[in-house]
Amino acid sequence: MSVDKEYLLQKSKEEILKIFTSEYPLEKIPEFIAEEVSGFGTTQDERAHNFQEFMNMLVLQYQQSQEMGIEVSFVEKPFHHWQNPSKDLALLVQEFDLTVKSKVGVNTIDFRLSSLFEWKQDSWKLIHWHGSTPVNVEKDAWHMTELQKKTMS
Repeated sequence: MSVDKEYLLQKSKEEILKIFTSEYPLEKIPEFIAEEVSGFGTTQDERAHNFQEFMNMLVLQYQQSQEMGIEVSFVEKPFHHWQNPSKDLALLVQEFDLTVKSKVGVNTIDFRLSSLFEWKQDSWKLIHWHGSTPVNVEKDAWHMTELQKKTMS
């Protein structure tokens, strides 16, 4: 992959992180998000099947951030980077220490983000993402210790 294409991928990733964590100029978002974007956030209602649903989710997030006085910062920990042989798809997987400050207090969250980008018309566009927070359970793939705690209470 050319240096320019790799640079543009990194720039797109940085812009996506800004879009997800802060108020970003809405008119610039289509530069980085594909019309057919899909994905899941960390709550049940955070899901999108297309650009409009993505924007609806984002506007709600921005409104809630304003109402609650939220400021987000993060420390990124790259985890995995993959590209297909033709170099027109790129998967970036990252972990973060996410800090959310609000009027209520400070919340620190372990956060994971997988982002799939496609090279389209000389730019990288996000076509799928998946955000998650790990459950604090180890060596229990089916979360049976959680069930045991619930049934023993």
